[in-house]
Amino acid sequence: MKKVLLALALLIPLFFVSQMTTTHAAEGLEIRLIKADNVPLKSAASPSSATIRTLKQGEALKVTNTLIVGWRKVQLDAYTYAYVNNAYLGQQAGYTVDVPAYGKMRLAAKDTTFKTEPNKLNVTMKKNDIIVQRGETAPSTLIETLGGHKGYVPSASIATLEPTIRQVNLKAGIVVRENPSPSAKILYTLFPHTAVESYGQVPGGWRVIFHRTKVGYVAAEPMVAVKPVKRWINAANVQVSSVDSKSVNAVTDVLYYGVEVDAYASSNGWTYIKNGSVTGYVPTARLSTKKLTR
Repeated sequence: MKKVLLALALLIPLFFVSQMTTTHAAEGLEIRLIKADNVPLKSAASPSSATIRTLKQGEALKVTNTLIVGWRKVQLDAYTYAYVNNAYLGQQAGYTVDVPAYGKMRLAAKDTTFKTEPNKLNVTMKKNDIIVQRGETAPSTLIETLGGHKGYVPSASIATLEPTIRQVNLKAGIVVRENPSPSAKILYTLFPHTAVESYGQVPGGWRVIFHRTKVGYVAAEPMVAVKPVKRWINAANVQVSSVDSKSVNAVTDVLYYGVEVDAYASSNGWTYIKNGSVTGYVPTARLSTKKLTR
């Protein structure tokens, strides 16, 4: 009897590991290309739902396995989903690696008072304040202010915030600080020409950036806007990382040979790229200036 119980005790963890592995595999996302222009991206699986924006031919989307009456559920970022007519999805361009979400920059849509976690202090975020979403969208969403206050607010009180891509325009690079102050802790230094996601400015001449999975602050003036150029992935299974370094395992996506991307500034062997929902850094050597046939 003891041997039977011991065998069951050993099998039960294996069963749960098997279940977790199966679930993990089922959640893998394909990256598919849109095969027409002016395709509506919808907020729900219905032609009458609100159009978030229109998609262009060749734009990449992270596609889930969920199909509802001809509408495919797609992931826009770590916390946001939308729907596209399945008939407009073309060839597979890669796949997404399952990595933990580190947060997403958002904008306060209106003045909202909330209680902090865990201290239950009353804090107010003002309309147009830059905040960080730290949890899944639901009737209430976990957010963090730039002042470090965490708490839950109604999901309707936050709005999307699209970054501009800016590069360091100083030969010596520029330091990234923990807070918008010249005496704040230095996190690291950005190399010259490094491209980063910028989310606007805060008082004092500081620019808010999201880089290496963290919110940071840099002097605003030396950060100049960058226009993208067309480039093509020139190798099989090129990894896209949220970090411009090999020292950190932060791969988010994998792109196939020949996929077209918008490439921004290059620095220290890395280039920031974007195509639809796919954003991040790839080795500069993995980009071609000429169109490649898949």
